[in-house]
Amino acid sequence: MAEPHGAEARAASDAIVDLSKAAADEVAEQRRAVEEYRAYVETWVHEAKSPITAARLALANLEEEAPILSSVGAAGSEAPGYDSLVPRLRAVGDELTRVEGYIEQALFYARSETLDRDFLVRKYELREIVSAAVRANASLLIGAKVTPRLGEGLSLPVFTDSKWLVFMLGQLLQNSARYARADAEGGPQVWFDARLVDEGLASERVELAVRDNGCGVAEADLLRVFDRGFTGDNGRSHKHSTGLGLWLVWRLATKMGVEVSVDSAEGEGFAVTLGFPANKMHYLEG
Repeated sequence: MAEPHGAEARAASDAIVDLSKAAADEVAEQRRAVEEYRAYVETWVHEAKSPITAARLALANLEEEAPILSSVGAAGSEAPGYDSLVPRLRAVGDELTRVEGYIEQALFYARSETLDRDFLVRKYELREIVSAAVRANASLLIGAKVTPRLGEGLSLPVFTDSKWLVFMLGQLLQNSARYARADAEGGPQVWFDARLVDEGLASERVELAVRDNGCGVAEADLLRVFDRGFTGDNGRSHKHSTGLGLWLVWRLATKMGVEVSVDSAEGEGFAVTLGFPANKMHYLEG
């Protein structure tokens, strides 16, 4: 920078330097605060998982002992019978699964603030990642009687981070389970399939569609489904709906450079499409 001339010029230059330093200090402080928040959440998550693991072990032991407890009850004590005890234990297990889901949401939200440190792009076959997400949410799907269907298009490869994508697909599966319709034709189902779009063009991408036959969303609400905390009319009738799952999917997809869109008809189902650019450099540049 050229040397300023005169008292006024030097004063102006000094003021600019001071403002620049103050701005840099503020940015550094914000980054430090974000890092401290992330570290706190990760520590909290680690500590919170320990008692949940212990509770699951206790539940498993109680389920094994249920036949003994039921025989005691049959002998005339106040102990509940097997048929009533096991469903109660499994209900507690379902609540633990729900708590684990909320903890996982908190973890990925905190990590999303520093995605560049966690995002590891590699080439994966979609079937591998979809299968991992289904396994991770198997108990929830079984409880909601939702059958996953994996299409042939899942043999297509994509560039992505498997950990983050498994989490995102888990949010979509949980959404499908939460809003499943028992009266759906063929029973509650969720379909996964993929296709290659614009092959050979700069816009070439792989589109992964996740579609269910649940309650669906009213057309008037489609533009709001990715808003933080939005639940809609169906969400208000489900006491465990938080409106965070789809918002996190949108937030993470945006940070990962993945296109996301929705389609739905109320009473007919809900679909989310994720578009993965075929050029790996797209993710590295983002």
